[in-house]
Amino acid sequence: MIRHYLLGKLADAERDRFEEKLFADDELLGELLATEDELIDSAIAGELGQDDAESFLATPERRQQLRFRESLQRTAKLERNKSLRLLQPTPDPDNRSVVGIEHHDRSVSPGWMNWATLSIAALFIFGVVIWIAPWSHGRAVELTLIAGSSEREVGRAPERLKMPGTKDTLKLHLVLPQSQIAARDYRVVMITDDGKTRSLKPESHNGQVVDLAIPAADLSRRTYTFNVYAIKPDGTEERLPGNYLMALE
Repeated sequence: MIRHYLLGKLADAERDRFEEKLFADDELLGELLATEDELIDSAIAGELGQDDAESFLATPERRQQLRFRESLQRTAKLERNKSLRLLQPTPDPDNRSVVGIEHHDRSVSPGWMNWATLSIAALFIFGVVIWIAPWSHGRAVELTLIAGSSEREVGRAPERLKMPGTKDTLKLHLVLPQSQIAARDYRVVMITDDGKTRSLKPESHNGQVVDLAIPAADLSRRTYTFNVYAIKPDGTEERLPGNYLMALE
């Protein structure tokens, strides 16, 4: 059912029933996100048919994820091949198995020592760069939030998250409630527990999820409420029902 939903194969009534379950079931949402990742891998491997690939990659967000995953795989493959080339011995014109190994005393020549030194140094530098890079540029900490219905607002516990590092970015995915509002864009209002408000422009949206990117340096350990407003084609706004609650600890 999840796969058919992501590939656009459900009839309208089935899709509506599935989305109702999706908004109320966090576990189902997690399964959907995992299946979405699997389909992206299948698209990269060419395992999806043309119709399925076109349907699944219809949204710009999924196309962006696919390009990122392809770039990551190419980079890893390139670095792996470089490392293997550095470690591979050069053929000896005198038919010896390894350059620099003499038959009479088995001594190792300076040339082989240079190759070994360069190989170890290259692997060390590559490993250090990979280890340092995420920390120097920060990382993306992701959290999916579902709005509570009006019946469940009172006393509803917020989603709790450990405070990200100051160089990190908090990426929130706000799952939109089922609505008949035709929206060309969205606006999100972030409200802190001391009453301060801030208007946020979404990073992206697809009619089902609104994505926010908030620098962790702009946040603190407190509780936040998010309200989503649909911007109609005529420019007027209408607030969508429910609140999104998050607590940073």
